[in-house]
Amino acid sequence: MKVLLQHAQGGRCQQLVDAAADCHRAYCIKHDWTHVVNRETLCFERAPVWGKIMLLQRTLAAWPAASVVALLDADALIRREDVDIAEAREDADLALTKGAGFCNSGFMLMRNSEKVRAFWDRVWEAGPISAVSNWV
Repeated sequence: MKVLLQHAQGGRCQQLVDAAADCHRAYCIKHDWTHVVNRETLCFERAPVWGKIMLLQRTLAAWPAASVVALLDADALIRREDVDIAEAREDADLALTKGAGFCNSGFMLMRNSEKVRAFWDRVWEAGPISAVSNWV
């Protein structure tokens, strides 16, 4: 089982997810993924970006049969319908896209393993890094 998770926190994000919903559902059917859209605000005590971490922790725990989980931001699209993204990085436990000189968390692909779950738990426990940015 594979879970494609979309995170749509807030009005504009929900509009973006809705605009791409048919495309993502068709992709999931074609490649045997379960499509899940989260519209719930999960994190109130930290910046909204931390809701992704909470969502990943909950999803990985709630879907133990899922071997792979992909998280797409509301504004992310899968451009290659012919390729199963689960096969993109079979050698990695966690893969993120590369932005302009930084890791972009708008698309993440991960195995649902103890190692990955422990990683996200450590990230949450480490907490915000105020020296980096006011939103992290």
